[in-house]
Amino acid sequence: MVEQLHHPDEAPLIEELFKRLDAGVSFRAIAADWEARDIVNDSGTPFSPQHLRRLAINPAYAGLREHNPNRRGKRPDAGPATLVDATWTGIVSKALYYRVFKKITDPERHTSRDGRARHLLSRIARCDPCGAFLIIIRAQKPKPLYSCQKHGCASIGEAALDEWATDVIVGWLMRDDVATWLRRSGEAEDEALAKIADKLAEARAELAKLRAALKSGAMSVETGMIVEPGLVERVKNLEQDEKDATTPSVLRPLVGLGERTFEAWEDTPIEAKRDVARTLFVPEILGELRLKPNPVRYQVAPVEDRVTTRKVDV
Repeated sequence: MVEQLHHPDEAPLIEELFKRLDAGVSFRAIAADWEARDIVNDSGTPFSPQHLRRLAINPAYAGLREHNPNRRGKRPDAGPATLVDATWTGIVSKALYYRVFKKITDPERHTSRDGRARHLLSRIARCDPCGAFLIIIRAQKPKPLYSCQKHGCASIGEAALDEWATDVIVGWLMRDDVATWLRRSGEAEDEALAKIADKLAEARAELAKLRAALKSGAMSVETGMIVEPGLVERVKNLEQDEKDATTPSVLRPLVGLGERTFEAWEDTPIEAKRDVARTLFVPEILGELRLKPNPVRYQVAPVEDRVTTRKVDV
C-alpha cells in the first residue's frame, strides 16, 4: 500500500481551522483573518465562510470515509451513509472532528441575519413563569433587553444580566476542583467521544432507514410502531452521552488560569462564550438560568432578586 502524505501547506491550515472552530471562533472571523493573511483557495480567491464550512464537515480530514452498502453509483434514494475508518491518516483527531461537526450543525445554534451570534444569553436563559427562552428586544436601542419570547412575562437589561452571569461563570471556572475534574475527564474524552459518535451515526442511519422503509411501504406500519420508539430512544440517549462527553472541551481554554480567567473571558469570542454559558447553565452544573418578573412595577429590582437557577442533584 502506498502511504498517503498530507500536503505540507494545506494540512496546517485544516488543523488551524478545526482548532479555531473548536475554540468558538466563527467561520466569518476565520475567513476575514485568512484573507488578511493572503491565504487563498485553489482558485486563487479568498475562502468564504461557506467554503470553510464545507471543509469543516468533510470527514476525510479525520481519517474517515462515508460507507453505504446500499449505494450504487449516485442513487439519491440509497439512504444515509455511516462513517468508517479510512485507509489514510487524518489531519485532525476523530474526537476533534466530531466536536466541531456537532457544534456547527447543532439546531440549537442561533445567529443574527449576518451569521454572527451577538448576545451571551439569548435562547439560553429562560423565563421563570412560563419556561420560554429569553430573546433580545430593542437590539438597536442604547439599552437592549432580554425578554420572554412567548408572553413577555419578564424582561431585564441585557448588560445587567450578562454581568451577573459572567461573574457566576468566571467564579465557577476559577475553582480548584473544576480544574481537577476537567483534567481527569479530558484524559479519556477523545476516545470516548469518538466511540459515542460512531454509535450515534449508526443509530441515526438505522432510524432514517426505518422511516424510509415505512414511507415506501417496504415495512408495515405495525412493525414500525414496534421498532421506531426503541430507535428514537437510543438516538436520544446517545445524543445525551455525546453532550456529556463534549462538555469539558468547551471549558478547557478557560480553566486553570487563576486571576487571569477574567481577562481570558473578555478575550473569548462571543460564540465561544455562548457555548460555555449553554454548557454550564444546565440543571446538573450551575442550574438552569431563569428570570423572574420584576416584583415592583416601574422600579428596578437588583438582578440577584430577579434571577433563579434550577438545579438537580447528580
